[in-house]
Amino acid sequence: MTEPVETRVISPLLALAEGADDPAVRLAALDAACRFPLAEGAWRHVAGLLGQLIGDGPARLRGAALALAVRVPLRSVREHLRRLAGDPGDADHDTLVRALAAVGDPSQIGTLLARAGAGDEEAFALLAAMPVEEVLNEADQVPAPLPDASATTRFWHALVRARLGDYGPLDEFLVGRAPEPELFHGSPWTAYDAIAAIRPVPGALGDHLLAMLAEPGESDRARLVRLTAWAATGIADAEGEAPALTLPPDIGVSPGDASAEAAVALAGQLPERLFAGGLSAEERELLCGLPAERVAGLVTGLVAAGNRRAGSARAGHAGAIIEPPPGNQVVDVVSCLPRSDDWPAAALARQQLGADQPLLDDDQLAWVIARGGAGQAVRELAGLLEEPRPVAERLRILGLLGRAGDHLAGRGGSPYRGAGAGSAGAPAIGRGPLIDDRPLAAARAPSAPGRPGDEEAPLTADEPATGAADELDVHTTAAPAAPAAAAPAAPTAPTAAGPGPDDTGPPVPGPEDRRRVHAQLRHEGRRRNTFVAGAETVIRCWIGLPERERAAVADRHIPHVAIPAGGLPLEVELCWGDQHDRQPLRLPEERTARTADCDLRIHVPEGERQVSALVLFRYRGRAFEVVQVSAGVRAPGEPEQPGDEVRVRVQASLREVIELPDRIPYDTCAVAGREDAAPPDARPGPTATLWMFGGTGAGRCDLEGTEAALEWLNQDLFTTQKSLVRRRAAQGAGADGALLDAADPEVLRLLRDMARHGSAIHKQLRAGPCRDPGERIQLLNLEPGGYVPLEFVYDRGYPADDATLCDGWLEALQSDAPACPACSRTAPSPRQLRWMPTICPLGFWSLQKIIERRDPAAGAEAGSAAHPSAPTAARRRLPVIDDVAFASSHYVPAEERQSTLEALRAQFAAPGLADDWDQWLDALEARYRPLLVMLPHHDAEAGLDFLEIGDAQLPPARGHLSRGQLDAYYVNPRGMEPGPIVLLLGCRTGARTEVGYVQLARSFQQLHSSIVVGTLAQVLGRHAAPVARELVAQLLAVADETVDFGAIMRRVRRRMLARGYLMALCLVALGDAEWRLTPRPAPGPAPGNGP
Repeated sequence: MTEPVETRVISPLLALAEGADDPAVRLAALDAACRFPLAEGAWRHVAGLLGQLIGDGPARLRGAALALAVRVPLRSVREHLRRLAGDPGDADHDTLVRALAAVGDPSQIGTLLARAGAGDEEAFALLAAMPVEEVLNEADQVPAPLPDASATTRFWHALVRARLGDYGPLDEFLVGRAPEPELFHGSPWTAYDAIAAIRPVPGALGDHLLAMLAEPGESDRARLVRLTAWAATGIADAEGEAPALTLPPDIGVSPGDASAEAAVALAGQLPERLFAGGLSAEERELLCGLPAERVAGLVTGLVAAGNRRAGSARAGHAGAIIEPPPGNQVVDVVSCLPRSDDWPAAALARQQLGADQPLLDDDQLAWVIARGGAGQAVRELAGLLEEPRPVAERLRILGLLGRAGDHLAGRGGSPYRGAGAGSAGAPAIGRGPLIDDRPLAAARAPSAPGRPGDEEAPLTADEPATGAADELDVHTTAAPAAPAAAAPAAPTAPTAAGPGPDDTGPPVPGPEDRRRVHAQLRHEGRRRNTFVAGAETVIRCWIGLPERERAAVADRHIPHVAIPAGGLPLEVELCWGDQHDRQPLRLPEERTARTADCDLRIHVPEGERQVSALVLFRYRGRAFEVVQVSAGVRAPGEPEQPGDEVRVRVQASLREVIELPDRIPYDTCAVAGREDAAPPDARPGPTATLWMFGGTGAGRCDLEGTEAALEWLNQDLFTTQKSLVRRRAAQGAGADGALLDAADPEVLRLLRDMARHGSAIHKQLRAGPCRDPGERIQLLNLEPGGYVPLEFVYDRGYPADDATLCDGWLEALQSDAPACPACSRTAPSPRQLRWMPTICPLGFWSLQKIIERRDPAAGAEAGSAAHPSAPTAARRRLPVIDDVAFASSHYVPAEERQSTLEALRAQFAAPGLADDWDQWLDALEARYRPLLVMLPHHDAEAGLDFLEIGDAQLPPARGHLSRGQLDAYYVNPRGMEPGPIVLLLGCRTGARTEVGYVQLARSFQQLHSSIVVGTLAQVLGRHAAPVARELVAQLLAVADETVDFGAIMRRVRRRMLARGYLMALCLVALGDAEWRLTPRPAPGPAPGNGP
């Protein structure tokens, strides 16, 4: 490990962190600085700039910046972050708690002990990495694992007790009396890296492990002892090698020295000698005498030649693995070279950035760069950042610099490839003793008035960054920190106050994942560019860096997502016509690594001339990547032509599907769209094409009659609702009605005809291989102008002319049960299904199933900034609905608008009300509003459609919003995350000739909103307001914070239909169904969010 790095050395990174235009680059610069072994003064400068980024930067980076601040080993900063983590209402509470646990902060011990006592096995591994010896007095304070706990869990429990001085349970494992933990069954690097996370360990425990290591033991347990001792103490890596970086020696070479001349002669034979047969140990030792002025040229020449060789080797050997990894030979040579004042860090980085297939991976190259020392590495790579470069490239350069810092700090892994590359001997950043900077911080000026709980005054731009705890608190968006005198609070379960919104878009990913889907056609063991008619063809798929010489490569790379250790388990499914094949696949964590081959088989009948097969990569039932593999067909023996080619086109990429690792598994993924690509402005045909991928199979369905059904629905539903409203008004019952009138002839006629249309669609679905789609369905709409009404499907047979509602209709609608209490008692025969005497509301899929609608086509173009809000592991709940903005067209009658205003004022303290679009923008700019209720009129003029609110006589500049003007400013002007819920119930916005759900709701959902609730059928202005009031009431009535929005939407539809709102059958929600609502803490008015 090198000497501590002073502020002047990292000053180029500090300047970048303060002055870069892109906040992600600012954060990456600070991350790179933090990975060097910094001196106390340098840490204070880093902390001060982190505070500025937390305060001034976008909220999408606040969580990452706070997590980075946890790694700052200054006691004043850590104590402030502990107080902040004690506030469950903070927007980044979960992220901060996880970061504190990752560095072994004692504030998390109480929570982990409680989890362990409740049977959480993961908690024991986290406790083993905690300094429990600083908090607990006796080993018996640690709860015991459950009787059926795994051997690995008992091993972690033993390590926790060993930290407290009780070595008995650990020795049971070390001497072989306890079963070997499963952790040790695989690669030694797996066990090593897991155990290395507990560093630093108490000195007594380290001594005990080293003593056990020195004792001879049985061969089958010697491996366990070695790995445990090496990993916990850091004296060696998993292969027993010393892990720390050894910097090149300073060797003075006299002119005419014989050894120097021999070294120069040997260097002149490189790189050919090195790659042809390698160098002997004596020859490598000879290179230690190479004159310093020759070193830089040799290093850059070796790496450049290696890059050329790597590219040609991969092309010539079709990606075959070359053993030993050739990069190891370069590492061998570099490790022998003497120190050089012109170590070529910048030149090496340039070569790495320009190589399609570099010989050394980024971590190996960072090891080479680190051998020039911290100053050389920072100075030269920072110089590259002064040149105009894309953000992704700037982030990669900073990543190289950060990895070099890891090697210099003793945390880098082995530069050799083959067996593994575990972490080196030093503890992870932020673990271990903290620097006590509190006396220095206490000497600073007192805090400004009105800042409760702050011990230090904030830094100014001109003031030296001598301590930054206060900087980290300048712009916290949650409640103020607890008073300084209070003890650090352990994190508790979230309260009803719920999470707050962030003020910008979703997190910016790091360097993008450049891997792509590949497809290679094979027949009888040979590669082809066409399918073979009348025979089976294999579509061999994999995901990896582009290898265009081996296969067709997708037109876009896969989404950049955080991939867990061990890789991401996917299912790959193919569908073409009625043919289906499915295989498992694991996406490696390393972003340059390739998956294994996945062979999907397809039989092409004679007479076919073209095949376009859909291939889905699914995670927990949801689509992660959807591609279309297309190629021509040739008869057996017919020669292929020069123009024959395989094409792989990405149809959808949904990174947010994987960002929530514990998503509820979905039963079926349905994909709607054409068989082949179509221009975005193409109009949908009369037939909707649907591919269904489910647990019982997959297949294609051409759904006929969906357009006619929607046209009927648009006309008949609002006509019937209109008649019911007028009749109730005449009877004095009011428009809202207590319950659906099950005996009303118009109601029965509408439900009967709707069920008949839905039954016809269900019959077509049932004819395919995916007969039972299950309860949860993900629907991807790839057709820009189309719509597949899955909510409309009815699966309880064809109702008779005199059909009535079933006996259990009301109980079913007032519950969340999956089945009707009456209709589920017996299953009708196929003959009975042809003419059913009853109509069951739960036969409609909108009331029976959870359907998550996704429109990946919108905003899918490269570089598009449009996107919806999506939940993550750190942010699963939407903010509490404590504020609202409301706008309405005056086509909604005045009495209905007034009733809606009164209903909103009864629930919210100061709802934002708008009579024109200027007032709407004022309401959204004033503060974040988690709920937007819009009842606009939709019309068109000169072929351009627009939304109208307020009086029809308003000037168009105030009353009209053209689709060409619609952007995020009208939905989420600050880009807050998560975005608001939008209720879009404008009159006629569901009409087929208008924008309707198909395009209007999709547009709103892509503009930084979380959920958009719209309707399939057109709504008359008189009916929009009562539906909106009931929808708001149902959303505010949600009391269960563990239920996802998909289940909530199903519940809302049921309750509204039970209350007589037939329009509930046509409500659709577009967005991620796994969002959860935060219940309101108490009924009645609640203050809105501050600006």
